[in-house]
This record gives sequence, C-alpha cells and structure tokens, in this order.
Amino acid sequence: MTRRLLAALAATVPVFMSAIVAANTPPTPTVVAVEVISPHRTIGPQPEQALADLVGRPLSRARVRESLDRLWALGVFDRVEVEMVPEGDGVRLRYLVSRRPRVERVDWTGDLGLDAADLAASAALAIGGPAEPERLERARADVIARLRREGYLGANVWVDARENPETNGRVVTFVVAAGFEAYVGKVQIDGLARAEEKPLRKALGFSEGDVFRERPYREGLRAFDEELRKQGFFEARMTPRQSTFDPALNRVDVTLEVVEARRRSSSSWGGTPSRSPSFVRS
Repeated sequence: MTRRLLAALAATVPVFMSAIVAANTPPTPTVVAVEVISPHRTIGPQPEQALADLVGRPLSRARVRESLDRLWALGVFDRVEVEMVPEGDGVRLRYLVSRRPRVERVDWTGDLGLDAADLAASAALAIGGPAEPERLERARADVIARLRREGYLGANVWVDARENPETNGRVVTFVVAAGFEAYVGKVQIDGLARAEEKPLRKALGFSEGDVFRERPYREGLRAFDEELRKQGFFEARMTPRQSTFDPALNRVDVTLEVVEARRRSSSSWGGTPSRSPSFVRS
C-alpha cells in the first residue's frame, strides 16, 4: 500500500511543478511598433518598409534576427542594432542605424589631359554608390592608371571628399594634374645578325618622337614578333626594355634585345607554323 502511494505521488509532483512554472511564466509580449533612428536623413526607400510585418505579432528572437538581416541586405548601412523597449503590455522595437558614406556628386578640375567622361568611366563611381576611403583611393588609382596608359606618365590625381552631415553623402572632387604626354626617345634593337632591321622597325609601328602610349606599344611588340616569324626566325626570343621615365626629359627610351636562334623556312615545319617567337615582357 505504501509503495503504491509513493508511486502515485511521484507521478503527480512533476505535473504539479510544470503547472506552477507555466503559471509563473509571463506571456510573450506583442510587438506594438517599430521605429528606425538614424543620425542621417534617409534617401530612397524607407527602411521601416522592411520591418512592417513584425507589428502585431508575438516577439520572436528569430524574426528579429531576420529583420536585422533584411536591413543589412539593403546595402546602405554600416551599423545596425536593435533595442526592445517595453510599451504597455507589448514591446517597441527600436532600430539604431547609421548610413554608409555614399557618393552624391562627382566633379573634375585641373589639367585633365583626357575628356572628363573618359576619366569618370575609369573611376567608376556611381551616384549613390559607396564612398568609403578605400573605394575613393581605388578610383584615384584607376584614373592615374588610365592617364598613364594614354601617355601621361607623370600624371597625378588627388581626391577631395566633402561630407554632407545630413545624409553622410560625399561630394567627390578629382583634382587632376595630367602634365604633358611622354614621347618615345631612342628605339634601339640589339642582337640582330641575320634578320632585316628595316621591316622590323616598320612592323614595330612607333619610333622616336611618337607619343608613348601603352596600347600601341604592346601592339607594336606583337607585330615585331610576327615579323621575326615571317623572316623565318620561329624560335627567336625578344625582350623589351624601357628606361625609367624621366619627367625632366619627358621621354622613354626603348631597347629590344633579340636572340635570333636558328632560321628556318616554313617548308621545314611542314607548312605554315602556328608557333610564334617567344615574347618576354620586361
């Protein structure tokens, strides 16, 4: 009899304790409102639109985490936090956000060298796009690279980014000092013994006094290789050397070092060969 009584008590106590815990657990509050607070004026779609589905539903940590993900996915904030503020029998979700720096306007000034539209295409800064310091530095480097490819080897560029405190936007001004176009100085070809120099120079396509631009320079080197092949030097090796750019002289000297190797006719290769000479970039 005693054992039966103890067994009955053992079965009853957990149920009784669960009832006590359930009675003492407060009900899950309902989200009564959401608000977004930012030190910057919002431009474009309002972030509250991504949070409207939370209002009127029980507070859920999983849904709050999903709402934070949605705000980050907008790509316009560099800080997103949330506070839960009791309000009556419910809770207000207060989102604290800060906008990323964004491009509001891009201006060009100084000695541009090229059209502003060409430089803007190289900078690739979109209005409304990111304007963090590293992004502006990359744009500056890309503009310098474009100018130097077009012959302005001494070009330099500075970036002035003025902040709009109201929107955290940036008015970005590129200050350009393109300078003068650099010219090709002496063009020397070393190592020729049997190859004909005149057609090689003609194939090269640039000579002393021409503007030194990267694309014609590279195309000329390829044409020089092709001419060596036409003359039967299928295993020839050519290495271009450029002098260090001297701003005082504003020119670049070019030396082509050629190793001719054996000379063969196309018939010895069983027809027109597909191989071209080895071109070693400097």
